Amino acid sequence: MKNAEYLLHQLEKQIALLGQQLSQSKWKQVNESRFDPQLFLTTHEPAHKISLAHYLTEIEQNFDFLKETVATQQTEKVAYIAEKLVNQIAALHRELATQQLRLEEPKAVYTETPYQVHSRYLDYQRRLVTMRIEQEEKLQQARAYAEKQQIQTQLAALENRITRCNAAIAKLERQLESDIVTNRY
Repeated sequence: MKNAEYLLHQLEKQIALLGQQLSQSKWKQVNESRFDPQLFLTTHEPAHKISLAHYLTEIEQNFDFLKETVATQQTEKVAYIAEKLVNQIAALHRELATQQLRLEEPKAVYTETPYQVHSRYLDYQRRLVTMRIEQEEKLQQARAYAEKQQIQTQLAALENRITRCNAAIAKLERQLESDIVTNRY
């Protein structure tokens, strides 16, 4: 039992140190999930809601659960929870240590020319028109009223997408014409 108390004390010190490092860190928010979903439940939250404090809170909750499990002497559970807790602490330590590196790593910048965007839009348009033709063929072959209604709904959605795509193409073409007139390209 003395050994378990010592290990709990060591884990508590590690969690306190982690909390201190987190409070001193400039980077408390993360834009995306950083950890394996098996490691943290917090990972399943929408990315815009995730902060490193969420992960620390989960670690603290698991530590409280570990203390309860040790008190009830459930040896197998203790081993599992302790291992998971150690992995969580190590993962959050690594994340805090790499925050500065993440800022310093160069972001891959790929910019498309307006002509490449135009080509991509035309490809979208072609695919949408192909999908519309396929849906129209399905509508001709459909027998059940419910099936026809579903296909008509899909066709209406495709028509809306095609209309928006055509508007985007027209806008881009006007921009390209204006750029040609002003000799940008």
